[in-house]
Amino acid sequence: MNIENAKRLIALSPDGLRLLGAGVYRPCHQSRYNIAAEAALADGSTDYTPQERRLIASFIEGDEESRDAWLRVRLTESERGDLARLSEAAGLTMSEYVRRAIFSTME
Repeated sequence: MNIENAKRLIALSPDGLRLLGAGVYRPCHQSRYNIAAEAALADGSTDYTPQERRLIASFIEGDEESRDAWLRVRLTESERGDLARLSEAAGLTMSEYVRRAIFSTME
């Protein structure tokens, strides 16, 4: 299961759908996902199975550390387009996609 499935489950909740907005079908910022996921999990009108609840919760990330440092990378338009397509297919923002790609090589 992936974040796209989790976002579709969040959209079953009226509050979750309202808060997630267009992020159901496009990448969204982590803070927006967190807020929508927490609202959906707290919504008593939606009957999630324990497995569905775990899936939604598994993509909630804490804000222990604020991201205030920037890294500028120069890309061609073609490279940027490729990055946008890859990150969208993964259900991530471009920043989150690049972070995961970089730090997954360090493990």
